[in-house]
Parts: sequence; C-alpha cells; structure tokens
Amino acid sequence: MASSSIGTTLIFIQQQLTRYVCSAWILFGVP
Repeated sequence: MASSSIGTTLIFIQQQLTRYVCSAWILFGVP
C-alpha cells in the first residue's frame, strides 16, 4: 500500500508540474 501511495503522489506531482510548464510556455511564448 505504501509504494502504491507513493506512486500516486508522484503521478499527481508530475501532472501538476506538466501543467505548470505548459502554462509557462504559453505565457512566455517559448517554442
């Protein structure tokens, strides 16, 4: 259960990070 909980947390963090990076690209116009 612990490892699956950690995996879920990592997936959540990755999704948030990807969303932040995409937003930054749109705001700053990085190709």
